[in-house]
Amino acid sequence: MRAIHFKLLLVCGLAWLVGCVESEQPLSDPEASQMDQRLFGLWQRRDPDGAVEYLHIGGEYRLPLAVNRAQPEPGLMQYTSVRHEPNNRAAEAPSGTRFFVTRIGDDDYGNWVFPQEEKDRGKPVHYTFYKYRVTPESLVIWDMDRHATAAAIEAGKLKGVVRRKAQVNPTDAVEYDELVITDTSTNIASFLAEGGAKSCFLESGKAAYQRVK
Repeated sequence: MRAIHFKLLLVCGLAWLVGCVESEQPLSDPEASQMDQRLFGLWQRRDPDGAVEYLHIGGEYRLPLAVNRAQPEPGLMQYTSVRHEPNNRAAEAPSGTRFFVTRIGDDDYGNWVFPQEEKDRGKPVHYTFYKYRVTPESLVIWDMDRHATAAAIEAGKLKGVVRRKAQVNPTDAVEYDELVITDTSTNIASFLAEGGAKSCFLESGKAAYQRVK
């Protein structure tokens, strides 16, 4: 399993992630989204070291994203992830957040809301995107590759901000002080539809879950 810092776990929510790309805008208007009930239920994935992650997905029926709404947006959903260690089976603290989905062409995406910003500001101000494919018995989730996204921004295919951390050694892994998409929802969706989905959601960044119930 890839290592992950606890702070990133809280922000990005899924145990297999090593980082996430931020966006100032979602892929679509949350008011227009509908719940993808195919996602509802309990999912499981197992790491090679024997650790098990459980992913609980359901609708959000309590609080809206927009502070001026009395009820949650019709498509608002939530998930909770719990990872059990392989040796003593101890469970890590649950993590998760709220999200809504967007369909672009034949592909489905989740717009994850950054939970700490919801708490501090009263409304989401950044999102992170995940591509997913779901069948009755399986769920595959791809995270948005940071390096491919940075390359797209620097090539002018997306508007955004890229600030890399200074490397002590040339062989050090590239890390980012800031990596934020600042483009419009329409332009981000167009980028993904025109090939960005293939270049930014890589096979190396996917995780496969099986339905428990």
